[in-house]
Amino acid sequence: MDYLMQQRIHGFVVATLRELGVANPRLDAVQMRILTKDGCYAGQVVQCEQIRVFFSEDGEVINFFGLDGALLKKIGVSQIAA
Repeated sequence: MDYLMQQRIHGFVVATLRELGVANPRLDAVQMRILTKDGCYAGQVVQCEQIRVFFSEDGEVINFFGLDGALLKKIGVSQIAA
């Protein structure tokens, strides 16, 4: 993934967090947690106020969840690139 695509994804995630009610969203690599399942990479997650953003293990899907676990939004990375 090139730098331009990373910037597009970052911009999309920040805009979506605003849309979902986060007043001043900040994404920080320090807050990012790597997820594992059975010792294997399973994706990444970051929490920004009441929203959890999950990046799938294959890097193709971004899910936004509320604190209650409800799926708020799901987007394919290919849709962001278009």
